[in-house]
Amino acid sequence: MNHIILIGLPNSGKTTLGKRAAEAMNMPFYDTDKMVTDKIGLANAADIFRPSFIQRFYREQQNVIIDIALLETPAIIATGAEVALIPQSGSLLRKLGVVILIKRDIRLIMEDVSNRAHRLVLKDENSGLEIDMNARAVEEYAKEMKTYEKAAHKIFENNGDEESAVIEFTEFLKGLY
Repeated sequence: MNHIILIGLPNSGKTTLGKRAAEAMNMPFYDTDKMVTDKIGLANAADIFRPSFIQRFYREQQNVIIDIALLETPAIIATGAEVALIPQSGSLLRKLGVVILIKRDIRLIMEDVSNRAHRLVLKDENSGLEIDMNARAVEEYAKEMKTYEKAAHKIFENNGDEESAVIEFTEFLKGLY
């Protein structure tokens, strides 16, 4: 059995579904975003918008994917939203196993993001307006949906509640093998 690699927009459910399905299927679970931030450290959430940090973050995402490629045990891997959009990483992912796009309606994602207790909000220096950076990231990555779809072997629609989605996703994965 190959690895199961989850790609998609921020907040589409990659980590939540991946972690819970891995538990149900008794498989290891890896979250590349967490692996990278643990490796390079994140002083505060606003660091991710510094150009020097984001370039390092992207490089380390690729390194983490290479590290995971060396694993012999099949695993479920949730990637950062940008991974499938980096040409070298996208092609490597397809060689590692089954790439599944976790696709969630953008309105549902935006609703989830706006209901979060902890949101990263920055002030625009010119206008003084507050910008919800989580919502902005979702909007920007959503423009790349065609690229995500091309990178995926399969698509899982995640538009229900969490509990139902976990059950459906686990059955979806079991049906692949």
